[in-house]
Amino acid sequence: RKLTMDNPEYELLSSGFPKKENLIHAGNLLPVYPSNSDLAQRTIRNAIAKSLDNGITLIEEFLPIEIRKKFNLVELKTAIKDMHLPKNVDSFHNARRRLSFDELFLNQLNVLRRKSKREISSYANSISLNDNSLDTFFSRLEFQLTKDQLKAINEIMNDLNSKKPMGRLLQGEVGSGKTIVALTSLFATVKCGYQGALMVPTEILAEQHFLNIKKEFGDQELDTGLDNVIHIKVPGFEDITIKVGLLIGSLRPKSKLLTQTLIKKHQIDIIIGTHTLIQEKINFSALSLVVIDEQHRFGVDQRDALLRTKNTPHLLSMSATPIPRSLALTLYGDLELSTLLEIPPGRKPVITKWCGDDESKQNAFDVIREEIGKGFQCFVVCPLIHESEQVRGRSVLTEYLKLKDEIFPEFRIGLLHGEMDLIEKSKIMYEFSNKNIDILVSTQVIEVGIDIPNASSIIIQSSERFGLSQLHQLRGRVGRGKIQGNCFVFSDFVSNDSIERLKIFEKHNDGFHLADQDLRIRGPGDYVGTRQSGVEGFRFASLSDLNMLEDARNEAKEIFLKDPNLSNNSYKNLKKELLNFEDKQLSVS
Repeated sequence: RKLTMDNPEYELLSSGFPKKENLIHAGNLLPVYPSNSDLAQRTIRNAIAKSLDNGITLIEEFLPIEIRKKFNLVELKTAIKDMHLPKNVDSFHNARRRLSFDELFLNQLNVLRRKSKREISSYANSISLNDNSLDTFFSRLEFQLTKDQLKAINEIMNDLNSKKPMGRLLQGEVGSGKTIVALTSLFATVKCGYQGALMVPTEILAEQHFLNIKKEFGDQELDTGLDNVIHIKVPGFEDITIKVGLLIGSLRPKSKLLTQTLIKKHQIDIIIGTHTLIQEKINFSALSLVVIDEQHRFGVDQRDALLRTKNTPHLLSMSATPIPRSLALTLYGDLELSTLLEIPPGRKPVITKWCGDDESKQNAFDVIREEIGKGFQCFVVCPLIHESEQVRGRSVLTEYLKLKDEIFPEFRIGLLHGEMDLIEKSKIMYEFSNKNIDILVSTQVIEVGIDIPNASSIIIQSSERFGLSQLHQLRGRVGRGKIQGNCFVFSDFVSNDSIERLKIFEKHNDGFHLADQDLRIRGPGDYVGTRQSGVEGFRFASLSDLNMLEDARNEAKEIFLKDPNLSNNSYKNLKKELLNFEDKQLSVS
């Protein structure tokens, strides 16, 4: 029954105390390092303190003094020391601020160098139309292009007219019409005698693009014996026959080989494919435009593999996910930006409801029963294919049987997921497109590119497992015509973060607002699926600090304009630091 102190943290004081001492384990802010039960914090702190004492003099400052003064940034030695052993809270924040600026500044220099290298060292074919092909094409479309679409097309055509390779990112709201902008660019490329390629992340999306072009512009299979190669007649481009091919991994080896031969002989003008376009080492005879759909799913090396030809092709990247400005500047700063904000006229905002209890879920089923009774169709999306003990979430296989046998036995229900072969998937999508399936139970393979105007409702199961931007993409699969769309988000296991996210999603239809919120809540890695691509290389910087990012970008631009090669002796250490940064930093374009 005596007072005790269990496992105390203590510091041995010298005999001369209370004279001021540099304490490591008490009396000030203490660093806490990643460790395990066998390695004590005291041991790590002692090692770090000794390392700082012995090694801090070896640190070389690389940031020009005028930049440090302009933004009131501490020296690098001070920042490193105060990140470990700060004298007070202010010194810690000043240290972190300096190291955050360094990461953003080096990132922006790296982005500018990449852009300059592409423009200076490369030569592209100029694509210029001197007739009224585009005007005729636009006038014969069944819909009217928005002002944003026309502006984006104008920006792209101006870029294509140059012999400098275009690097442009086309992003937009769900359903804003990015595909027709890309197709316009590809048709113009073919009209000028060159080839174009459209690369997408999944086979189902590649086939969807191929079938949509086939349906939209009429087709005739060529006498090659291949059903993956067609020619189309495009209004405004009647003087040429445009040959379109599909190249994906699941094609029969003989078909794949013959398609590759046709590409090499320039007997295919537009080739649509997946990673196969780079993995198979396709030899293009006149590739002049590469369009990459869902840009964030491809890395720099994958992108560059398609661009390594005699004349560097122009590059148009597309993102169906609206990208916050900070992320666009950081990841895609080497690309010019075109944005589609307008939605085609007549389209109604999708009504969204979060269903977290049995009663609200039953109400959703009643709405869907009523919608199908009117002749409309429905998606049900689950995050998993199979049930899992490790991962909480609904599986398509279980949900399919439940809907089919218990909830909607009176309706025709289809199943779609990534483990099915392409023929099965194609058959299911064909049946759904032709209204022979009432409810399609699917994984998130329908997230982008799937266009079913008759689909009015979607249920997103285990919605807590998706980010806001992905939820918004899934919601964009319904209400694509002039009918009212309904989105029901079901949840089973919700944390406070999930509740916040789902309430925001229920309230907002603006993809750009949701993108900003997703970045704030989940961070950049989860937001665009780039965690595996190196975006988490930022250890200190926050992409929510747009002011610091703008400052870093402006300073990088100023230095780059004065001395793009950093050849001035005053930039010697900066150049060395930039090379180190390139080796370990962002591997997304």
